[in-house]
Amino acid sequence: SHKYPDPVTIPAIIELGSYYFNKKWYQKSIETYDMVNLDLLPEYEKGEASLKKGYSLFVTKEFAKAKKEFER
Repeated sequence: SHKYPDPVTIPAIIELGSYYFNKKWYQKSIETYDMVNLDLLPEYEKGEASLKKGYSLFVTKEFAKAKKEFER
């Protein structure tokens, strides 16, 4: 039981998280981004994914978790 998916699937997962974010489906976006260790992403991808995940957490009132994403 490993938490993180095969590296080949990571871009698709990030894309899906972004799709849910753009649809304003914030809970689905969070769940999708949680499938990936964002710290292992290239810097430009990590910044965008962390911002979207952080905003999603903020909207769903998960303020402490949102703060951690914004500081990533």
